[in-house]
Amino acid sequence: MTLRQALRLASTARRAPCIAGAIAIGCALSAPARATPDAPAAPASASPTPALEAAAPARPPILVLEAHVGARPSELDATVGPVLDELEQRGFAAHPASITRVLGGRAPRPGVLDGGKTAAEITQLVESGFDAFTRGKYKDAETSLGLAVQQIQRNPALLVLDATNARSTFHAFVGLALSQAKLGNAADSVETMTELLRSFSTQTISRAEYGPQAEQFYRAVQKQTQLMGRGRLAVAAGNDHAMIFVDGELRGMGKAALADLIPGTYRVFVEVPGTSGRQYEVEVRANADRRLDVDWQVDGSLLVSSQWVGFVFASETERGKEASYAGALARRWGGDRIVVVGTTRLQGRSAVIATLYRASGEVARSALVVTGGSDDARLRSLARFIADGTPSDELARVTGVTNRPVAVAAARPRRRDRAPLGAQLCLGTGIAGVATGAALIIASPGPDPARRYYYRTAPAGIAVGLTGAASIGVGLWWWLHGHDERSAPAVSLGASHAVLGWSGRF
Repeated sequence: MTLRQALRLASTARRAPCIAGAIAIGCALSAPARATPDAPAAPASASPTPALEAAAPARPPILVLEAHVGARPSELDATVGPVLDELEQRGFAAHPASITRVLGGRAPRPGVLDGGKTAAEITQLVESGFDAFTRGKYKDAETSLGLAVQQIQRNPALLVLDATNARSTFHAFVGLALSQAKLGNAADSVETMTELLRSFSTQTISRAEYGPQAEQFYRAVQKQTQLMGRGRLAVAAGNDHAMIFVDGELRGMGKAALADLIPGTYRVFVEVPGTSGRQYEVEVRANADRRLDVDWQVDGSLLVSSQWVGFVFASETERGKEASYAGALARRWGGDRIVVVGTTRLQGRSAVIATLYRASGEVARSALVVTGGSDDARLRSLARFIADGTPSDELARVTGVTNRPVAVAAARPRRRDRAPLGAQLCLGTGIAGVATGAALIIASPGPDPARRYYYRTAPAGIAVGLTGAASIGVGLWWWLHGHDERSAPAVSLGASHAVLGWSGRF
């Protein structure tokens, strides 16, 4: 590629004239003066992620999370799937793809996203790509190093604890940026070099190792970033033992404060010993302060993956924190409500339970469906109730005693030709009381001078009869005025019990 072609390509990328000149230098680069086989290469920048503000729309949809005690069985997809599908159709963000699209980098993802991947595999990929670069196979280098960068950014937990991996990462950025320049990908090469400057603010490209033109390219991009202003980032991990890594570099324990940052996306990885850690993406802007506050108790229980998104609790006791965790996430993510769908056991039978929480952690609606047989229609009725309160005979009202807050749940309308159940109980109790009182009055003996001691039951009979009459009055009033009330099955769920009954207004 000629210098004129490079400048033309740079201008199409809408870059500043000085950056265009830097790209032109990169496009004319020769191969590095010396390759270092003992120094593995490392990843380069992928496409920039959306800013935190852009990731969440002004009025984001209500998010739907799952909640399980222990590992989530894969066969659970068929059980909770209809609920999630119905909520998704009604405008909720219920599927993993929808949730991650709404949250963007704000979602606390595990430190390893590619299960089974190892650090050795990633560094080998870096070395292979960097070797291709040194031999002038720029297309192969771009492919290998681009993939290596992606894997490094997706799996920080595999690399950050070994300092030798930092040099591998540096080589990958350099090799990818220069390969992109050689291939005429001007905008990509500048972007990769800028990402290198963000991640390695104290390291420079050596003229002896990479050649004079590579050094000039690096210096030209560095000069342009000085015109972009600087930002600041503060991170609070919510755990004093948490190690805070920013773009793979350890920056603090428990807390970290960074200044003089080139504007752009920074990848924060928080690791507490004994866990897989959580990673975040934060957009830092010029002349602005950004802050990432991590609630480790909440984030450590939250799993975000391509298969499902939700809470993993160690025990039913831990699950008792579901309401407070859901409220905390709703507030953090800028919503006023959040839905949690999970499974439970009711008298030995499996059930799906769904709860709509307010940002305060209070319950807006909650109900469950006992599963078994053809469940699709009943599970979708559960989702409709959570979405808009539509009642269904298939649902059970949930009233939490230990693990779940009290919830207003689905109610089946009363038939007007029958007395409410509570009224029937009052009437029955009242009639029995009047009859008992009358029997006591009749059986009460009269005065008998011949007997020194005797027991008169009439006073007790009068009291019981009056109580019964009052109960009849309450029952009649309830019958006449209570037809517009609703009642429904009631379920009380606790850590060690499950009670099925009936609830209504009394």
